[in-house]
Amino acid sequence: QRFDKVIDYAGRVGSGRHSSGKNKTDFKSLSRNGTSLLAYHCEAKHIMRIRRGLYATIPPTTDAENLVVDAFLIASKAAPDAIIAYYAALSFHGLAYSSRQTFTYLTKHKDTNKFTFQGSSYTPVQFPSKLQRKKIVRKEVEETDYRGGFVSITSVERTIVDCFDKIDL
Repeated sequence: QRFDKVIDYAGRVGSGRHSSGKNKTDFKSLSRNGTSLLAYHCEAKHIMRIRRGLYATIPPTTDAENLVVDAFLIASKAAPDAIIAYYAALSFHGLAYSSRQTFTYLTKHKDTNKFTFQGSSYTPVQFPSKLQRKKIVRKEVEETDYRGGFVSITSVERTIVDCFDKIDL
């Protein structure tokens, strides 16, 4: 098991830092089995599991039951190459006419599965094949500073074109 990504309560995404200041290599040196260390921190309510390999920190002054992790940050970290797209990108850009609890992200990873967390659904979609063939999957993709972290999201123009291409998303 790997201690992949942690979304901290302020919304920033890190490489495994916890309030103790230890980074992920320090965590691994504390235990022969990284899984038992993750289980310990989950049980101690220092972190909460979003899905395998993705965790959110829980601030010391917050109950885990009351912590709401930002859905755009989750979608942007759901796969190593995740790009928020389609209706989720419309919502992010303030162009959606209604809110949805489905967050779609683009990824090249075929083994990424749909998952649900805190009532929202996160759906992976393969990059469009034409863009993959031309090796331009990141064309019209913005890296945006969002709540202290960075998210990859399709530009307004690409979002509109993508939505017309796959109207059901």
